[in-house]
Amino acid sequence: MWEKILSIGFTVIVCILLLKNNLFSQQNISFAFDGLNRTYHLYIPPNLPPNAPLVFVLHGYMQDNNWAQANLSFNAIADTAGFVVCYPQGTSDILGFTHWNAGLNVSSTDDIGFLSALANFLQSNYQLNPNCTFSCGFSNGGFMSYTLACEAPEIFRAIGSVSGTMSGDTWDNCNTTNVTPVLQFHGVDDGTIPIEGRPGDIFGWGGAPRIRTIVDFWSDKNNCTILDSLQASLNAKAYFHRSGTGGNEVWYYEIENHGHVWPGTLQSGVTDNSGIHASSILWDFFNQFCGKLVSHADIYATSNDLRLQASPSTGLVVLKGALNEYVIDILNINEEIYEQFMTTDDVFLYDLSNLPGGLHFIRLAHQSQPNLISQNIIKAE
Repeated sequence: MWEKILSIGFTVIVCILLLKNNLFSQQNISFAFDGLNRTYHLYIPPNLPPNAPLVFVLHGYMQDNNWAQANLSFNAIADTAGFVVCYPQGTSDILGFTHWNAGLNVSSTDDIGFLSALANFLQSNYQLNPNCTFSCGFSNGGFMSYTLACEAPEIFRAIGSVSGTMSGDTWDNCNTTNVTPVLQFHGVDDGTIPIEGRPGDIFGWGGAPRIRTIVDFWSDKNNCTILDSLQASLNAKAYFHRSGTGGNEVWYYEIENHGHVWPGTLQSGVTDNSGIHASSILWDFFNQFCGKLVSHADIYATSNDLRLQASPSTGLVVLKGALNEYVIDILNINEEIYEQFMTTDDVFLYDLSNLPGGLHFIRLAHQSQPNLISQNIIKAE
């Protein structure tokens, strides 16, 4: 059942993002730092709510911010979810290739300082939420996001790495006492950044252990005590380390038959066997650490600490908690039951594309306490 729901949800995501792949400006904005003229793209969606989140998206090695903005669909997600996207540009290393200096021996560029200063500037200049600033990146951009988690956790609330890992220097020196939620995606067949890790090298790319060891490191650092798993698609298995300090979590998507490719990319000429959409998952992961969920549903709490998220970016409703104690009803505007569910699992997914147009609600009624009811809008169109 889960596989069917997730497959339908992924199809809906792709269709929505293709339709919403609107034209956008890719004009570089200058930012002076450390004697250099650094640049970035900034996407501000229409009708941006006050105190909105900020997401940094870092390109990979030998790539640029045009690639990230054109292929990763964050602008379309931001239009719906209401956050600002920053696409910074890396500088050239000693070989002349664009890069992020994530504790590497290929340049002396201070990218920790640059990205931190840029985040502070954007927060102040656009009145963005300083507690909801995040970084994610592809390959070398994933390396850099890990370095920010170690070196600037007071600025970046959570990070995501797609086909990246920790540099040897970052792995050896990540002694921060701050806890940072982490989301990692990795293909089993990645030949560029091997899932089993690689030995140290003169440039500093290697030296960190296998990806699962890195995920466990962050799970331990966040004091996570629960491990859940889910077959997210035919090839992708998701592992959720939960109940960490302050509610922090660490997620890991391991993808069979998948190489050095961003899952769900719009880039042509690459083979994407993931069956998932990394950008949407990244936003849903980040969003839970903002203190609220930006959606057309409410968060509510009962004595059993239930949580509900209706996510426009994925097309899914997610319920978490002691759901075996509840009957789950999907209602129409007349409060007639459209569908009814009971589950013994702690997580329940419902695909919003199953619903026809109009106002719909989700209602949870406790089986032994009839007065304990919660009802929320999940679709209105």
